[in-house]
Amino acid sequence: MITKSKRIIDLTSIELTNALLVEFQDALQKSEERLLKLIKGNEKTPETESKILSIQETAELFNVTRATIHDWMNKGIIKHYKKGNRTYFFHHELIEGLKNSNK
Repeated sequence: MITKSKRIIDLTSIELTNALLVEFQDALQKSEERLLKLIKGNEKTPETESKILSIQETAELFNVTRATIHDWMNKGIIKHYKKGNRTYFFHHELIEGLKNSNK
């Protein structure tokens, strides 16, 4: 993890990559735990399965920033759809992607 005393500009590319990877893995693990609790508490319903989320809603679901969601989109980590200047995600695809990323 990046220490507070070390500025991002002072990091080597490997240190920065490793720090971002650890941060991403932590976020995924926390999100997976949260989603599994939600899934265990609720059976899949057509409403949940087809729910469409915005970038902000997706960021809140994973407990990350909007910038992180944009980064994940650019890296192809999460599947997204565009309509005009809006970006959307399918709830069930995010959950499936999370399950598959931990295999």
